[in-house]
Amino acid sequence: KMVNVRFHASRSPAQAPFLDEVRTDVQRRADLAFPDRVLPLSQLRMTEFGLIEVPEIGQIGLTRWSRGQLARMLGIRWNRWFDDALVSPKERADEVNRRLERQSAELKVRARRYGPEDVPFGDGVLRAFVSPGYTPIDDVRVFDRMAGVLGSRARDFRFVRVDLTDRSSQYVALTHEDINLGNGKPDPHRNGILIVNSEVGASAL
Repeated sequence: KMVNVRFHASRSPAQAPFLDEVRTDVQRRADLAFPDRVLPLSQLRMTEFGLIEVPEIGQIGLTRWSRGQLARMLGIRWNRWFDDALVSPKERADEVNRRLERQSAELKVRARRYGPEDVPFGDGVLRAFVSPGYTPIDDVRVFDRMAGVLGSRARDFRFVRVDLTDRSSQYVALTHEDINLGNGKPDPHRNGILIVNSEVGASAL
């Protein structure tokens, strides 16, 4: 999506990273991904430590997004039912596993290994439960396409914002030079690119 972003001198992109630098980081995160697994929910198990045991992946932790998905699928009010003052970790695991055993639906599990900046807990992170037919457009695919389209012009842009959450990613790149769109008075802008995406089914690209 091509956009025109109002430029403020105090937020100059002069020192922000180029596309190839951000692309390298995107590729590094993509390399942490486990292969997506399609399996019945009944094959999953929760441990007393709150990890989800996924066949052929291991015991992996939930993000806020994937925990919310699991709670909705199992009809659980997570924070209310599983408050540490109310139930033990074993009681929580027993309740979740009872409900998992009754599930007949198949879903695709998206998970990744821990990166150097993470504090490991288990074998990785369960990023999302999505439908078996869900085909994600991962960030690395977007950046590969963008690099091909921009070619030598890629060096005209610097990424002034990279926002990553467990639900989505957002990238804003601006050109080095501002243009004046004013009619009678200065109105400086920078041409730019805005990318908003979700690799976990929270929203469309």
